[in-house]
Amino acid sequence: MSKYFPWRAANHIELLIDGDAFFPHIFSAVLNAKEYVIIEMYLVASGVLFEAFYDVLVEAISREVKIYWLLDDFGSLGLITKDRQRLTRLGVKLVLYNPLSIKRQRLTENLNRNHRKLFLIDGELAYIGGAGITDDFYNPNTRQALWHEVMLAVKGHVVVDWLALFKQTWGRFSDLPIQVSQPELKIHKLERSYLARLSFGSYFRDADIVRSLVKQIKKAQHRVWFATPYFLPSNKVRRVLRRAARKGVDVRLLLSSKYTDNRWVRYAGHRYYYRQLRDGVKIYEYQHRCLHAKMVLADSWVSIGSCNFDHWDLHWNLDANQEVKSGLFAEEVKQLFEQDFTNCKQFTLEEWLSRPWHKRLREWLFSVLGRLAIRIGR
Repeated sequence: MSKYFPWRAANHIELLIDGDAFFPHIFSAVLNAKEYVIIEMYLVASGVLFEAFYDVLVEAISREVKIYWLLDDFGSLGLITKDRQRLTRLGVKLVLYNPLSIKRQRLTENLNRNHRKLFLIDGELAYIGGAGITDDFYNPNTRQALWHEVMLAVKGHVVVDWLALFKQTWGRFSDLPIQVSQPELKIHKLERSYLARLSFGSYFRDADIVRSLVKQIKKAQHRVWFATPYFLPSNKVRRVLRRAARKGVDVRLLLSSKYTDNRWVRYAGHRYYYRQLRDGVKIYEYQHRCLHAKMVLADSWVSIGSCNFDHWDLHWNLDANQEVKSGLFAEEVKQLFEQDFTNCKQFTLEEWLSRPWHKRLREWLFSVLGRLAIRIGR
């Protein structure tokens, strides 16, 4: 497997915002699958959404559609044994990524996880983003999803690369062959055709996803808008963000507020706010819901996928993002960011410097714990 994938032309990419938009889209695609459906998923839990998805799989398998599901063993702890057994009895080809075990020579090997999120239908349509199959992302019985997330619906040449990456990962934990046809690279006559590239990372050994991010931030002339639920990026990423702001680039961070699903990570990330604010980076914390979207906009370049670009993700997890080069698509993402900023609290440097001592102590304590966690197993 190459350490990076090329840019490919002739792709159509649709931005889908929140689970009430993308899960019905995904369900419809699976219901219309002709040959196979591939699923690569980290976060899965029993509940209303799982039941709805299970019903969709039942219908697909009744038409002899093959289902290949690579499920992270840790991320799916919320999926009860009974539901795992239902999937295998149904005929889903279910493979667990890195099954948890206390018998390993190094227990830290259990920390290597597959954080990627992918639905791929018939080699022609892929859904990429940060969503899991839990009720936090979509519950048909509620008015609004608890977590704010985005997914991309992707057609075109780049889908071939998503299939190739999945096959390589699947082969590490299963001898079961993936019997699917390789789609031909055809030039599609699409209303909007975008340049797109798959970027990925594998436990720091394949840091293409980070190198690409840093390169695009350095090249940006107008804006760098960065959304992540967990702001614990590497020194290099923090440094290039500050340098871009000092050059006059509009650098904004869209981060989690108290509604986060991981408060200690949020507190640890507060340690980095001062230098970012000092150098002109604008910081926004998303209110009222949990921010789970992972997306970056740097002028006409966009990256959306599973990667949080935090230390833990990059050291222990498999991740993958869809990169897009297009002024039209970048404008769509810009509008989404602008909408999200209206639901945020923005911090100023003066306000940050006036925070009480107990909050400073808390961020120091959690940042120390965070650095210790990052060094585990190194």
